[in-house]
Amino acid sequence: LMLRYGSTYFPQLGVAAYVAAQRIDTMTILDRKVRMGGIDIPIDQDGNFLIMWYGKGGPDGCFSYYSIGPLITSARDEEQGKPPFVPSGTFKDKVVFVGASAAGLFDIKTTPFTRYEPYPGMEISATILSNLLHRDFLVRAGDIWAIMAILMFAFTTSFSFVFIPRVRTVMIIVASSIIAWLAVCFAAFAWNDVWVPLAAPLSSVVLSMAASAIISYQTERKARRRLKSIFGRYVSPSVVSEILSKDEDPGLGGKELHGTVLFTDIKDFTTISERMSPPDLVALLNDYFSIATDVIQRHEGMLDKYLGDAIMALFGAPLTSEGHAVQACLSALQIQELVAHDNILNMEGRPKLITRIGLNSGPMVVGNVGSDRRLDFTAIGDTVNLASRLEGANKIYLRPETAQGIFV
Repeated sequence: LMLRYGSTYFPQLGVAAYVAAQRIDTMTILDRKVRMGGIDIPIDQDGNFLIMWYGKGGPDGCFSYYSIGPLITSARDEEQGKPPFVPSGTFKDKVVFVGASAAGLFDIKTTPFTRYEPYPGMEISATILSNLLHRDFLVRAGDIWAIMAILMFAFTTSFSFVFIPRVRTVMIIVASSIIAWLAVCFAAFAWNDVWVPLAAPLSSVVLSMAASAIISYQTERKARRRLKSIFGRYVSPSVVSEILSKDEDPGLGGKELHGTVLFTDIKDFTTISERMSPPDLVALLNDYFSIATDVIQRHEGMLDKYLGDAIMALFGAPLTSEGHAVQACLSALQIQELVAHDNILNMEGRPKLITRIGLNSGPMVVGNVGSDRRLDFTAIGDTVNLASRLEGANKIYLRPETAQGIFV
């Protein structure tokens, strides 16, 4: 509002017009306000006056426009006693600003209403004068309100993303917060001439949503990897992947498909267990299971379960495979090969293991079997039963000369 030159303050044109019109002879600059003619004019921390705009500029805007040509002609007509086009009484008790409105004279300024109509610079001074005359003072809310709003939005958004599982509910909460803040800003502006910060709090919503989404995604991704790693030790990784890929919780039931079942069993395991100490027996079984499981999973089989010293595995389930029978046969041959010649299993002091294997291909039902509290992902049906019987038939038809048996 003021320009200081030396020790003298010179008012802006609109303020100078107000001072002249109100015959004000004293002005006092205080903290964030200027006292002038008995009123306090608010200014911001940098000493600037926030203009309350009334609308678009130009001849069709808020203020009356008169071209200089008709005014000169009207003045001449009045002097000559002729009826003027614009009577001089039109300007009685009015403040008149003389300025350029043609674009070529380069006095077009940028204001919030420039998008609607070119805004001549003289109208800025006229608007300031009108603000002072009508006490239309726009006051900016303190920074504390913006800080509180930013913290509130950041906390609400982050809390919702972390603790509310349903994304739809989170979006409703965030949208409601945004709408409420917009209502507060517009109400404060429309009814109290208070400018409440709008962009910074809403930006905090966007940034909080983005940060929360990234953190939530990384956390969920890490949890999924950990879950897959842990449960992959109990069931096949393919089963874990299928469960994690579905939105709903796994329930009872299954689907019928065509696959191959593999059963293994160690010959005379009861006798072996009686001759070994429990720690040595467990170590032997762990080495055996590790070798057999690696072979099964290498050929895209699913480890169904361990049954004492026996193994049940599925090929072509739960993920379908055209070559499930070949994969199962290759697994059986490699298990027999490794059991017979693996250095760890055949270390000195360990008993010689002989493995019986039964294979069968056909239709089966694969899915979750059990109760609501405890589920077991497995396969059932005649195909599975026959594979188990074939494995047992090795007790009779096992070839002593090779100490190996596979029934297909």
